[in-house]
Amino acid sequence: ARRILPALFFVMAACLPVSYFWLAPSDLKDFGESLVATATFSSNILFWWERGYFGSALELKPLLHTWSLAVEEQFYIFFPLALLAVMRWLPKRLNLVLIAGVVLGLVFSQGASLIVSKWSFYWLPSRMWELLAGSVLAGLTRTRPDAWRGSLQDRVMPYLGLAMVIVPIVTLHLDPEWHPGVLTVPVIIGTCMLILNPLSAEQQ
Repeated sequence: ARRILPALFFVMAACLPVSYFWLAPSDLKDFGESLVATATFSSNILFWWERGYFGSALELKPLLHTWSLAVEEQFYIFFPLALLAVMRWLPKRLNLVLIAGVVLGLVFSQGASLIVSKWSFYWLPSRMWELLAGSVLAGLTRTRPDAWRGSLQDRVMPYLGLAMVIVPIVTLHLDPEWHPGVLTVPVIIGTCMLILNPLSAEQQ
């Protein structure tokens, strides 16, 4: 909350006067709905119900980007409950359960993208594996903190991870039938590599 809410409220407040003077009445009504949805972390559901992220008149949806924040906050509600259950019943298998969650989540996400691509893009179940990858990373570094660092890793992994994030953005056409899904995997792996081995001040 300390990280997200101040910036979120600032963006919402900055959008209010601009939207009031810029938008037509019907678009202003839509903006009001998105304002409420953003404040309640349900904007992903609202924008899924509407025309979608890649629809027309995107410039008339100043809070469109908050759909991903809504997914993230929904994850923060449900994941701790699931984590408590795993810690209660399978404490020694926590990392294994998280890895299985990533794999099964990816399979579900890809299947959903092939069948209901617009739903898959916006909803938590098909995005959860991406967030779980960070949980796997946290678990692995907690149990083996020094296994992921070294002179070779520190020299290679930051650049490789950065390339895995940037190259797909530049080169790939994000076909909704494959994203989120297998096309998302390089970006997630690259992001994890950057978290494990961030670019040092000298490398930057």
